[in-house]
Amino acid sequence: MKIKYFNLKIIIILFLGSSCENRSEIEPTCYQNENRAVVATYTNVPGTINAPSADICLTEYTLINVPLTPERESNPLVPCNLPDNFKKDGLDVIVSGFLFDISDLNVCAQYFEIISIKERR
Repeated sequence: MKIKYFNLKIIIILFLGSSCENRSEIEPTCYQNENRAVVATYTNVPGTINAPSADICLTEYTLINVPLTPERESNPLVPCNLPDNFKKDGLDVIVSGFLFDISDLNVCAQYFEIISIKERR
């Protein structure tokens, strides 16, 4: 009887463990209604928060001075999900996130989704 009970516990544990979805990868959530593809993922790169400016087309907070690949380095990044406590002009940060394809758009900043961000000291 004890062996059957033990076997039943093992079967239940295996069933429950196999039915759980194990997702270790973070999936993008921004711009998915536009079917934007991720063209690069950046991990722990330095950058600086830049406040919006009415003088140019950047009317949202952007990330500047982020070391990108040569073909992408001309435009700042516009994060879709910058936390309010990081909305400080000139704040130096370390950021990880997704860079999205904007090849079909004429925009002055690149679409970016933050995975993690912290103040750089």
